[in-house]
Amino acid sequence: MTETDYSTSIPELTLTEQSRVFLLQTSKWAKFLGIMSFIGTGVLVLVAFSMGSIMAYSLAQTEFSNMSSSTSLILTIVYLLLAIVYFFPALFLFKYASDLRSALDRNDELILQNAFEQQNKLYKYLGVFTIVGMSIYLLSMFAVIIMFLEL
Repeated sequence: MTETDYSTSIPELTLTEQSRVFLLQTSKWAKFLGIMSFIGTGVLVLVAFSMGSIMAYSLAQTEFSNMSSSTSLILTIVYLLLAIVYFFPALFLFKYASDLRSALDRNDELILQNAFEQQNKLYKYLGVFTIVGMSIYLLSMFAVIIMFLEL
């Protein structure tokens, strides 16, 4: 796939005052959502360690005590992986919001370009994540169908 050079085919793009207002509002909401996503990531990390400990303690009190350490370790790893997966969209969104606000405040096209690059990264990440998630759902559905057919 080749990059298209739009600078020779499209006249210079300018933002109307209303467009600037919309982008400024967008930057505020994007920053809020980015911060909330970082908080959510932090909560996932806390849950990873606390739920692992709670699970280990709970299982140790039952007849499944031999499974307590491995189960809590698996649970901790799963939640930490979820936190890592959740961190990157939060980072891209926060950088987008910060750069967008900075570009509007300074009237700087290069910073605006960086903001759109972060937005592009966010959408690519979410797109790939969606494809992976849908693939897992489809594989799970096929596995369930095959299990029912074998019964």
